Amino acid sequence: MYSVDITQFTRCDHNSVCRYSNDSISLFDTDLVLDDYQVSPNGNETQIILQKLRAIGFLRMDEGWDAYLRYLTRIIYNPSSALLPVIRQERARIGSPDNQIGVHIRCGGQLSDINEYTAFVTKDIMASIPGVVRSAINGSAIPRDKLFIFLSTDSSLVVDMLERELQPIPIKTTAVYTRGHSTIGLVSDDTLKRSFVDMFLVADSKELLLTSSSAFSRIVQWMSGNKHASAIIAPHSNSQGRWGRKRNDSVSL
Repeated sequence: MYSVDITQFTRCDHNSVCRYSNDSISLFDTDLVLDDYQVSPNGNETQIILQKLRAIGFLRMDEGWDAYLRYLTRIIYNPSSALLPVIRQERARIGSPDNQIGVHIRCGGQLSDINEYTAFVTKDIMASIPGVVRSAINGSAIPRDKLFIFLSTDSSLVVDMLERELQPIPIKTTAVYTRGHSTIGLVSDDTLKRSFVDMFLVADSKELLLTSSSAFSRIVQWMSGNKHASAIIAPHSNSQGRWGRKRNDSVSL
């Protein structure tokens, strides 16, 4: 999985004029399609996703949702020969997953390092999160002298705040590639690689605290097999974030 640089491709996403119509198959001057396919879709999303995947030839006309999940599982659990040693290296550096509480905090909006229109965890929600993480720590069976938090987030402000508020508990993050987005329109090669590394490392946790409305969190929970992960309730909301701009230095937690 993921053995090439996506910048080598002419991409089709919602910032590109690459379709004759809204139909997925009516593409031109492009060789990479970026779209958002959920692991746990709602309502009629399942049929919409299947129609798109059949239209571009990913699924045969007689294949359905089970086939999609089977292919997705193969792809996710078979990282490229270049990415797999990075995941192993980071796991060795970070420490044993038996001592890890995995936390994913998806901010978006003005709090993310690169702004988005949509916000998830806002400043108001963020104020309660140190207490939520402390509760997870206090309720954990992991020995306190070994316990650490592995944090995946799109906001360096969140990293700084939790390091400050949760001392002396270690807060560990991925040290490779670039913090950012796998969001369509904002994704880069570095941020996509970091997302894959984070996904594996967070899913490999003894306990999980995830963002309720985040597709990344849902994939992590699906990969972990943990049906009882704790959730930070963070519904989608509109923000004043300027799409694709670096976070304003005046924004703080």
